[in-house]
Amino acid sequence: MWTLQRVFLNNMINKEYSRQDMIRKNQEFREKFLALTSETEENVNCLKHLEYGKLTDSEAERVTSGVKIKGKDIVISEIMNAMEDIEYVPEPVKEYYPDLTNEEWQAATRFVTVMLLLISGEVFLF
Repeated sequence: MWTLQRVFLNNMINKEYSRQDMIRKNQEFREKFLALTSETEENVNCLKHLEYGKLTDSEAERVTSGVKIKGKDIVISEIMNAMEDIEYVPEPVKEYYPDLTNEEWQAATRFVTVMLLLISGEVFLF
């Protein structure tokens, strides 16, 4: 399993793609996502709304890539980063996990943000 995960991450981090390469990479993203998880209705439906793609960061004056909302320049890591600003455990989450502290919520949202940034190649471990 680790080999498949490493291939998934290594293939997603490279950002030098033509339009045809991005189409192929997006298909690979979908296939590998389902191979790593499972082909449940929820996962297939999830992929109808997501894609791996390029977007222009006008503030940083660069092109980046990552898992994003299909057809939009909204990267999932940015959504999770915004969720980090929610200081308190949201009520629906609290209903599932009544013992979850605010600090644990903040740790969990930060972890997911960093993992998504790793996929996009924005964070390097060494």
